[in-house]
Parts: sequence; C-alpha cells; structure tokens
Amino acid sequence: MRRTSWVLAVVVGVAVVVGAVAADRVGPAAPPAADAPTVTSQTWYCPHGGGREWRGTLVLANPGTDTVPVRITSLGAKPGEAGEALELPPERTVLRPLVADSPDAATVVEAFDGEVGVGYLVRGGGSQTGLGAEPCVSTPATRWWTSSLSTEQGDHASLVVMNPFRAQAVFDIALFAADSPPVRNPAWTDLRLGPGRTATFDVSGELPGKEAVAAVVEGSAGRTVVGTLTTTDGGGIRAAVASPVLGTRWILPTAAGEGKAVLGVGVTDEDPVGFDVVLRSPESLRTVVFGGEQGAQSAGTVELTVEGPSAAELTTDEGGGVVAGLISLGEADDDAATGGTTATASRWIVTPTAAEEPWEPSIVLVNPGEEDAEVTLRTLPSADDIEPVEVTISVRAGRAITAPRAFAEADPRGAVLVSSSGPVVALGASTSSGIRGIAWYALALGVPLADAA
Repeated sequence: MRRTSWVLAVVVGVAVVVGAVAADRVGPAAPPAADAPTVTSQTWYCPHGGGREWRGTLVLANPGTDTVPVRITSLGAKPGEAGEALELPPERTVLRPLVADSPDAATVVEAFDGEVGVGYLVRGGGSQTGLGAEPCVSTPATRWWTSSLSTEQGDHASLVVMNPFRAQAVFDIALFAADSPPVRNPAWTDLRLGPGRTATFDVSGELPGKEAVAAVVEGSAGRTVVGTLTTTDGGGIRAAVASPVLGTRWILPTAAGEGKAVLGVGVTDEDPVGFDVVLRSPESLRTVVFGGEQGAQSAGTVELTVEGPSAAELTTDEGGGVVAGLISLGEADDDAATGGTTATASRWIVTPTAAEEPWEPSIVLVNPGEEDAEVTLRTLPSADDIEPVEVTISVRAGRAITAPRAFAEADPRGAVLVSSSGPVVALGASTSSGIRGIAWYALALGVPLADAA
C-alpha cells in the first residue's frame, strides 16, 4: 500500500431529534391524534472538525415542492447559540459557509415541516491543502463504530465527538489493532462531554504506527454523534461519518482516484468473523476478491484494484457483525474515504463532492439486487440561473455504474435527487482544483430518503 494506510475504527450512530439544537428529547414522542396533519421535521448532525484557516461549505438540499425553514447552529468546545435561520426554496440546493476553524468544530441543522438532505465539504488551510466531503447524519446513538483512520507515520487521525443535547454525555473509547491487545486507556474511560459541546480525540497519539485501527465509542449516559478526520503530512484530508451499527453486509462504492483502494474490516467482539468480498463494476455482477477471517477484537485490510465505478460488497459468515470502510487513493496527495452503508434505498440525495474548478464530478449508482433498476436523476440547482436537468438510466442487476458525464457536469455544486424503481446505493465521487483538476479528491455517500408516498 502506498502513502495511505488504514485504520478501522468503530463509530456508533446518531438518533433523529427534532427541536432546538440544545434540546435533548429522551424517548419517543407521543403519537399524534388520528386526525392530526403529518409534519415531517428532521435534525441533521455534521461532526466535520476543522483546523486553523480551514474553510467549510454546508450543503442544504430540498427535493420537495414546498419551501422548508431550517436553522443552522455551530458547535465547538463551548456550547453553541441559536444560529442562522433561513428558508430553502423547493427543488433547490443552498450552499452556506461552514465554521471549520478548529478541530472540534461541528454543525447542527434543524429542518421544519419538510424533508431535506444535508452534507458538508471542508477545505484545508495552511499546510493542509486537501478536501473532505461527507453527508451529515440524522440519528444520534449511544454507541459508534468508525473505520477510516490510519495512524502510520505521516497520518494524523482523530475522532470528532459531538454532544448537541442538553444532558451531559458519558462514554468510553476503546482502540483495536491487528497486532496488539485492545487499548483501554483509563484517561479515555468515563469521558464526560458537556451539553452542546464537541471534542476531538487523538487516535494517532494514543495508538501510533498502526496500519489498521478499530475504535469503539460506547456511551453510558446521553447520546453523541461521531465522525472521523484524518490529515496527512502531504496535506491531504479524509473525512468519514460514523456507523450506528455493526453489519453483516456492507456496500462501499468508489470512483475516480488512481484505481487503488483499501477496504478496512474491524471486529470488536470476542469472536472472529469470517467474510467474503466481491467487487461490482459496469461489466461484472460480482468478482470475488477476498475470502477469509478477521480475528476477534482486531482490525485488518483488503487491498483492491478498481477501474472506473466500482463497489466492494462485504458479506460476513454466520451472522457475525463487523464495521467496514473504504479509503480510495487519489492521483495527487489527497485521498478519499467513505464508511459505506449496510442498507439500500430507492431514493437518495447525493451532495456535491467538488468544490473548485477545474472539476471532474461523478455519481456512482450500485444495484446489488437481482433485477434491473430504472433510475431517474434530477439536479437540484445551486443558483437561480441554472436550469434543472433530468435523466433516466438503467442500472443492470449486480452492476455499479456512473451517471452520464454531461449530467454530472451540469451543476457540480448542486445536489442530485436519485429515484429508483428498486433498491440501490448512490455516492458522489469527484476530483477538483489544481492544474489538471486532480488536486482534491473526495467521496460522499448519498443521504437515503424515505420512499415517496
């Protein structure tokens, strides 16, 4: 493997909360009366982190036909205050500056009376010149798994933990590697994070020199949201959000880059887990690339060679749960990462992954099912003078393809609504900036939406 190595970490999920940024709703809301109107509201959590002189962009996409009010609040080492309020026009993408000037930066977006998709881009400053892009998540949780960290020389990996609620959060962090016992430092036990605060934890400093590390963030009180952020001595940035679950099947799409990727697998339980990995592409239903076992309480990697749009699909044996993630190597000094997904959906919002011209945007569509899918893509314009574009394509069963290039380039800064006749997975993958448009490389899984009524 070249300059980039792999760390597997375990990140535990985020639960949907509606209301003020600082308000923690404990337990399910009471059901409405039978004749009450249905109101869709969401809260999105973006554990993006940042650094000195970094810039960020918050992507807000409204796929519906009605205006949706939203409120944006920035969190950090100190509690955030009520943030910016604005209205998202129907069938549009709105881009807003994101506060990303410190490692513990995070953002909360509340959407009222409508369904939206939210993502972010963070651009480095100073010696960090890379780009990270990810979707935000809408489900807080007490346990997290993360899988996109490397602690080898030149990589600086951290966990970004946000507590957007009114109650204090208490949690432990445990680290796992392939060649050492689990690390449970007393200093990372019974950690307390105050209401409305965000904190970062230096994984590289705690367990340095490891090709693969898995981390578990396990709460005993309150709920948190966790992301990962890795910077490199070469200036690169890799961002990935966490998974609230261990999975028995993971789908991890990729495209662009130099054609090499590293799949990370982490087992945090006390029993080893056997698994197989197949690679889907435009030509192949499934090409078996690996079959083996990951040891108990450890993390490992599988190196992949990919050409064009591809999707690694990992399936475990006998129901064993693992955490997985993918690092795709860039042509320059900036690599990309994604945590993949354990589920498919028939509707997605893909947020942009390109930030600056020249750019080469692409949208990857994966159909892991046994029937062909008809997929309609529609741009959600990022400016008033940009007309929406729509295209319908067929994704054959078992294949991974990209959307037509002309469609992807119609509005590289806008989000895309994906509607399919069957369950699929959607991801954005782009290179941008520099002389040849390859200086920045980013992957961002789409935001799954509820099925249309």
